[in-house]
Amino acid sequence: MKANRHLNLFESYTDSRTKPDAEPEGKPSTESDTEPRTENSGTPCENNLSRGLAILLKENPLFSERFIDLLNAELSSLEKAPLLKPKTRKDWEVGIQQQASGLADLNPSRVIGVTLTPDAPDSAKADVPRGSAEDPVTDIAVCCAEDLLIIEVKIIDVSAEAQVTSQVESICKDLDAEKVSPLCLKWEAIIGVLQDVQEVGRENENSVLQHYLDYLEAHHPEWFPVSPFSTAMSKATALKRIHRLADNCIPLVTSDPNSDAMAEQFGDSAIVPLPSLKYVREFHLQARPEGESFEELRIVLWLGNSIGQSRNFFKENKEIQDSLSWTQERDIEIKGEIFAMEVTPYLKFSHIMGRYVMEAYPSPEEIGWEKKHIREKFLPILSKKWQKKDWPELLKFLLEENPKFLLEPDEFRKSFKEQFETSGRNFVDMALGYEIVVHVPAEKLEKMDPQDTQRFNATGKNDRVALLVKSVIETLRDRIEKRP
Repeated sequence: MKANRHLNLFESYTDSRTKPDAEPEGKPSTESDTEPRTENSGTPCENNLSRGLAILLKENPLFSERFIDLLNAELSSLEKAPLLKPKTRKDWEVGIQQQASGLADLNPSRVIGVTLTPDAPDSAKADVPRGSAEDPVTDIAVCCAEDLLIIEVKIIDVSAEAQVTSQVESICKDLDAEKVSPLCLKWEAIIGVLQDVQEVGRENENSVLQHYLDYLEAHHPEWFPVSPFSTAMSKATALKRIHRLADNCIPLVTSDPNSDAMAEQFGDSAIVPLPSLKYVREFHLQARPEGESFEELRIVLWLGNSIGQSRNFFKENKEIQDSLSWTQERDIEIKGEIFAMEVTPYLKFSHIMGRYVMEAYPSPEEIGWEKKHIREKFLPILSKKWQKKDWPELLKFLLEENPKFLLEPDEFRKSFKEQFETSGRNFVDMALGYEIVVHVPAEKLEKMDPQDTQRFNATGKNDRVALLVKSVIETLRDRIEKRP
């Protein structure tokens, strides 16, 4: 089998367009140098995915043995003879980006097509083959004794069967070789094998296998099972657990097990709706701090995050406490345990459909801790729609009449000019509210989460962390509302 220069640790695909190797060892291209490559034509991410897998198949005997076990299970279901496990290196040869014509020269007794996708292939979806129709190019080719494996790697839910079948047909057109229908493997199964090999082989964190798992997890966390919270987990793994946590919180915080409300994902946040409250719409579950490691879960609420929510929060009513003294507290007690908490007054500046544009932070001392004072002095100015012609009045109120009101007046003035005065926008929606952040350390979450992930995969009531989040929300409502 001809060598490919990318089948080593030091020649990854890095260009925005995957450039072919020089002939004869490389992959011929049917595209121009200026034509962008699509998912179907093989992106650098997808090529590196198959490249990493091929390196492990070539260099890690335990993984290649387990990989053969997966294929033999599929062959058994088709009542086909199993693959023979290699006894020498000559019995196991791995290549990438190989043309069908070159593989036919190997004269295998059997050619087996293999697809590797996140989900079951859908034969109704068309694929765009690489290379010419007469001489296609394979992702991974493996000589296993007298058998030849042709592996088609995909990162999205598209059909790979037609493509690998075409490759097998092209290789076998002048051969007296048995053709085996594509064996369908999933990335989830491959990841399970990789994790098992890592555990059995006691691979260290700097091993090639561990680096490949890290690569997969960083780029495709959705392929990994939901794992319990852990101080050692990556941020990507934590986000997947947080998204499951959000789903489990919904029946708890809405008090309706049949609620049709749904959690949403936005960046590093999972968003849980609070449909029954008029002064806050939702809360966010966030993995923080920034970076790749996971150190804590943050439960974040924005009270008064729109003009309507702000007016409902500050207006005189029978539902919400008149005193805001609780906003000075720096921790919250939940069932005997203390968690750090931050409560910060803020001004949200938004535009069409309430779309966030910028924020500013008032001085807590200037704004005070009594709703009546805030309602009379600040609410009529700071929770309303301001047309462009009236912006000078707004700026005068914030910067001249109340010069100590904003914590960073110079930064506010600069941002307001960039985001509104010189942006072409003709109005701004302002809302005065409070940001609440409750910090739950990863160490605490690790102690709460069961190692048996099925317990928190089923329903919210079995998720102890979801029950903690529920208690946080209820305790905050006790601070905010007049509750019996």
